Amino acid sequence: MGENSPAFKDSPKQPTLNIASETVDFPPNEESNSILLFNHLPLNNNDFLSEKKDRDFTGIIKLFAPYTLSLEIVKDTKVNISKSSNGEVTQLMNQVVLEGEKFEFDFESTINFEFWSAEHLHMKLNEIPMDNFLSDGNFAIRGSYEAEKSQLYLGFYRH
Repeated sequence: MGENSPAFKDSPKQPTLNIASETVDFPPNEESNSILLFNHLPLNNNDFLSEKKDRDFTGIIKLFAPYTLSLEIVKDTKVNISKSSNGEVTQLMNQVVLEGEKFEFDFESTINFEFWSAEHLHMKLNEIPMDNFLSDGNFAIRGSYEAEKSQLYLGFYRH
């Protein structure tokens, strides 16, 4: 790691984050394997670099219009949602979302989504739970659903 990049100290009781010469102590975390949000900045391409990719998944899930993506947030996380239609991309949200919040997004053609951690939310496409596709470790997820092809694409990225 570079001189200015964050480094974690090993501590079984309380995580500590060193940033340059400043130390920030976090309260004890009950979930020892969870990934902390490093900051409250929106998700971006640096969160999904090719060298961080663990694997891909592509599957066929037949849905019928109207198309809806629903999210229920179970732990504070970062979410980026956009939709595409006729070559036009519309940004719907890219922000930190809080535990307990619920969102629903309608789309006609393609919905694109990015999540800081699939463990932090429940996702449905047209009321069909997608948790079984997402819940395979604490990875960042970049994915999409293309209605015309009935195709779900998921990319799993290490933090």
